[in-house]
Order: sequence, then structure tokens, then C-alpha cells
Amino acid sequence: MPQYILVRLHPDTPTPGEQFTSYLADLTVTARDVSFANPQGVEIGQATYDSDQDESTIVQHFLPEPIPPLPFPIGPPVAQPVATAIIELDLPPGHPEHASVDLLLEVRRAARCSSAATPTSPMTCPTRTSRR
Repeated sequence: MPQYILVRLHPDTPTPGEQFTSYLADLTVTARDVSFANPQGVEIGQATYDSDQDESTIVQHFLPEPIPPLPFPIGPPVAQPVATAIIELDLPPGHPEHASVDLLLEVRRAARCSSAATPTSPMTCPTRTSRR
């Protein structure tokens, strides 16, 4: 049975959904399994954005247009400033790890690494998200 890693992507400041779509262009999220023996990690999966949603493994979220009282036509879905990267795990044969993985996520746009700050301490990493 395939295993997946889901990564929620969102801007750090309020952004219109259409503008967020441009942020996704050429975006790749690579998952690596790291260990003390291999701090660089072994690539175990990747998600990429493609404007053709049938080919993309990074999917932007949409909400339906608010419906006015009928008989007005229903509008197209409205892009939201949030996306989900879906990474299918592909562990190499003989991978010497436990059933779980220690993840390093690498975010790239085209050939450049993301300039977003990374936490300097594990204590500054978000460990829980609220449900709405």
C-alpha cells in the first residue's frame, strides 16, 4: 500500500488566491529521509506543481463562488491562497531505516532553493495546527 506525505503550503502574509497561483509556478517539494549516518538524506519522494492539474502533485485549493439568489448564474471556483503537496514515498530497496522516516523537506522554485527562513531550533518548529 502506498504511503504519502501531505504538506500544506500557504503564504506568510495575506495574499489573493490568484497571486498565490503565480507563487506555485515551477515549485518542487522534495522529501529526504535523514539520519546521523547520512545528514544529507536519501530522496524518498517529490511533489511538483504543474498548471495542468491532472499532472500536478501540488494542488491549489478552490472554493465555489458564493451563490447569489437564483436565477443568477453560478460563477467559477475561486482560487484560495493555500495548496497541498502530495508526496508519494518511494523508499529505495534495502533502505536501512525504521518504519517511520525523519524528514528534511527541500522547497525549490525552478533551480533556486527557497529563501524562506528555516527554524534554528526544533522548538521553533510548529508541531500542531488548529482545526477549523
